[in-house]
Amino acid sequence: MPSKKILILSVTISLLAHALLISATGLLDKRSGRTRPETAITVNLREAQEIRPEATKNDTIKEVLPTPLPPPEEVAASDASEQETISLDSADEKFAPYLKKIKQKIENIWTYPPEAFAAKKEGISTVLFSLDSRGILVESKIVESSGHEALDRGTINVINAAAPYAPFPPEITLSRLHIQATFQYRFLQ
Repeated sequence: MPSKKILILSVTISLLAHALLISATGLLDKRSGRTRPETAITVNLREAQEIRPEATKNDTIKEVLPTPLPPPEEVAASDASEQETISLDSADEKFAPYLKKIKQKIENIWTYPPEAFAAKKEGISTVLFSLDSRGILVESKIVESSGHEALDRGTINVINAAAPYAPFPPEITLSRLHIQATFQYRFLQ
């Protein structure tokens, strides 16, 4: 019985100490006269509205990559049946676990592009990127521009920086997987 009272007392003291620390931190900021900017931003991947693999070369933003990427036209016609284009948010049980890992890897390193952030640029970029069965990034291109080069470049850069991705799991028996993802950049009011 005494050990139960000691446990309850220690939990109560811990809660009070944490509450005091949180309130003291707020008081210290107010006393120093500093105000924190209340700018909230969001950078999130949102569900794609449609898949548009028929993008033109004018839609592509080229980036300097460590190795040149072959254009999609170089994919052999015999491999065409071993390819599929899907949304990053696909609920297809064959792809969903693999796509979830890709999305997490991208979100872990994705930030608002500094030059777009400084200029308070907002927009939605849609990218189409292709992976081979080893998870190697073969191509990435903007298929729908945000209207701001800095945001589109940031989208391509994060796709390239997250590479290489995990190899396809056994249930994905494709030679190439084309993934469409929509990146939303906006400031919260």
